[in-house]
Amino acid sequence: MPTLTLPMPTPKPRETSKTQVHVVSIRKTWNRTIWQFLRFGLVGCLNTTIDLLMLNGLLWLWPGQGMARLLLANTLAYACGALNSFVFNRYWTFQRTGRPNAREGARFLLITLAAMACNDLLLWLMSQVLHPAHLNPTLWTNSSKVAAIGGTILVSYLGMRLWVFVQSSHEKRERFVHPRTKGSRHFFPAKSGGKNGETP
Repeated sequence: MPTLTLPMPTPKPRETSKTQVHVVSIRKTWNRTIWQFLRFGLVGCLNTTIDLLMLNGLLWLWPGQGMARLLLANTLAYACGALNSFVFNRYWTFQRTGRPNAREGARFLLITLAAMACNDLLLWLMSQVLHPAHLNPTLWTNSSKVAAIGGTILVSYLGMRLWVFVQSSHEKRERFVHPRTKGSRHFFPAKSGGKNGETP
């Protein structure tokens, strides 16, 4: 007995275009995220350089083996790197325009304090592992510092990416407004025939 084969339904042109647009949008999002993370890494290298220079400078000015002095110097050095991080990450990594507002400043301060506490904790833990009796004091201090910085990279990136420099829905709408129409006013000429341009 012959069997009846039904043709496979072909997708509608509108559905195909929607699928293609969705795939292209996902690729653009991934590419943008990857390049954003690379820019964040480059800024992080600059922050690390500033952080290490400040830390070693403070330890050179106020030498000592106390853990409290090391954590204080680390906090001050991390704060200097955080100032550089705010400027470069805001205007270059996350492509924010305009002047910083109070919300960004407050959120960045909270993220920086959280990362600073995590950095101090990791520095203390690493200093217990790399005891100064086994290594040169400068070597174990910088080794502990680099390990502590590596442990706070993800915290800093996710905090800035998802909370500090995130765009509001209103800002996203304004971003796609054409420059000629943004802020423009439409004037309609009054109809002639009445007094002072009023319609009769």
